[in-house]
Amino acid sequence: MYKKLLIVFLLFSFNLFAKELCYSVELLSVPKSSRSSTISKPEGCKKLQIGDYISIRCGCTKSMKDIEPILHKYKLQFPKAYITRTYRYRFQIKKRDEKEILPKIFVNSKKSIKANQAIKVKEFFIYGYDFLNLKKEQEFVEKESIETTIKKLYKNKDMQLKFLSNSSKFYGLSIDAKYDQYFNQNYKGREYTDFEYNVKLKYDFLKNGYFGHQKELKKEKSIVKTAFYNNIMNLEKYSYKQTIQNIDSLSSLINFNYYNSYYKLTQEMLLKQSNLSELGVVPTYEIQLLKQDISRYKKLVDMYDKKTKIPFNRDTYNLLKDIQNIKLLDKDKIKEYAKKYNSDVLLQTSKLELIDNAKAYLDDSVINMYASNRTMDELGRYNTVGIEVIFPLNLSSFEHEKLKKLQKSSIISYKNALYSYLDDSIENLYNEFEQTKELIKNNQLEFDILNDKLDKYKLIEENNIASLNTNIEKKIYLLKEHMLELKLEISKNKVLLLKTVIKIAYITNKLDINLIIQKR
Repeated sequence: MYKKLLIVFLLFSFNLFAKELCYSVELLSVPKSSRSSTISKPEGCKKLQIGDYISIRCGCTKSMKDIEPILHKYKLQFPKAYITRTYRYRFQIKKRDEKEILPKIFVNSKKSIKANQAIKVKEFFIYGYDFLNLKKEQEFVEKESIETTIKKLYKNKDMQLKFLSNSSKFYGLSIDAKYDQYFNQNYKGREYTDFEYNVKLKYDFLKNGYFGHQKELKKEKSIVKTAFYNNIMNLEKYSYKQTIQNIDSLSSLINFNYYNSYYKLTQEMLLKQSNLSELGVVPTYEIQLLKQDISRYKKLVDMYDKKTKIPFNRDTYNLLKDIQNIKLLDKDKIKEYAKKYNSDVLLQTSKLELIDNAKAYLDDSVINMYASNRTMDELGRYNTVGIEVIFPLNLSSFEHEKLKKLQKSSIISYKNALYSYLDDSIENLYNEFEQTKELIKNNQLEFDILNDKLDKYKLIEENNIASLNTNIEKKIYLLKEHMLELKLEISKNKVLLLKTVIKIAYITNKLDINLIIQKR
């Protein structure tokens, strides 16, 4: 009976002490009087005085498998190192040392963390392919832009041209009336009349006539269009620059989300490494480096944490989020459209029209039809119908025709060079657009592969597979770091895609970028 009680007591005592013991790696154990007792301990290890001996031990784990990586780590430096069992309390953290190991953001003054309890780490998850997610307080700006002014000016130009087109077509018809009364007549000779009057109805064809008026209308239209496209080209250039500046302002949002993610990821890593540091696996200098990174990322987060509004509408933002999946209209159709409606092309066309409507020889020529009635006192009345033709003898206008040809030739050459530029630009922009789309899709594919790899690493971490002899926490950190870099690159490429679409819309003179996108 006593033997059974003794065995039970011994088993109970063994289990009690087993809970207080852990596996550790002893690097060396020398007498206090030995010179070797002054040797410095490696980072993360404990220098213990046990009786008359000084021991250096690293790590304190529940199982033999968990301590083996630490043994492998120091075996080359300390060939006589071996695994032993030691009391757990020797590796417990003193409360006064907690603040030295953890940054202030992790220390709760109200609830102190038990020294022998590992800090619980809240995992940082990486969501989405980009950093374009808005902050809650951010809104879209629907203010009037230069583009709105351009639309108003186009309407004004159309109204002017419509007014000129609708002007009276009844032009060139005129009536001439003349009445003469004679005084102080000399009746001896009687070679004149007492009075006469003449009424003439005349219709002019060229100068001051119908065709001259039509030519003048065309000239006025050309003047309106030339002045309009001269002004609108500058406004379109300013509108394009403003739009690009608005898109570039997204860099603050992207950088904020990027560094904020890095900040949270480094927080996670610091907590994990702090836990491992107490086991002697992670040296103190690595903890200090992580603290420095956290401080640096926090400053960057604060710098980019601007509560500015997004300077474009929600539709443009939604397009940006999914821009890697859109398709543009056929580029050959876009090229043809640009050759017709590019503002510079339209300006050169209006200049050609202005030259064609410049003053010519026939503009000073007179051709008209008339009917008249002439009455002279007792001499009687005359009714006449006739045609009047007047051709000036000044031939200088023919010399101006040569100048007009030279001017037209210069403009036509410019237009041909402009066509070539539009072809090349649209071709290059389309190629750039497709290549950037492929880069985004490849980065997204790599992101998915890393996500799968991350799941496997988490499985290793959760099951504490120490036999793999790898720092799994560091691998997870580096993998997540790579994923954040991919998200940053995807975000920048999406912005580049939007800029490319805006550039195509600008050179084709399509104010609405949706007009160059294929409908799904």
